[in-house]
Amino acid sequence: MAQVKARSQLYLNSARQAYERANARAMGAPDLPAYPGDGSTICGVSCACGWRLKQVFDDDGNPAGWEAYWEIDSAAENCPDCIQRSIEWNPLRL
Repeated sequence: MAQVKARSQLYLNSARQAYERANARAMGAPDLPAYPGDGSTICGVSCACGWRLKQVFDDDGNPAGWEAYWEIDSAAENCPDCIQRSIEWNPLRL
């Protein structure tokens, strides 16, 4: 039963990447260099991070780009890759 539960949790965790990718697209943001749970970090699909996206405007109110912040979950155990991303991509300017 423990193996079934652990495997089920992996499937649930893998949905994070799809959610983060869909959320960015729905906001109109460009593709991001990585997504939480995409397997590009040591924590893999168990990533508890998320993107915070903010559209940036010029002085005339025209869209000028995006600021993307890789945010770690302070209640979770965060891998070194995610901690580094939270430092480097704070913000990532697109």
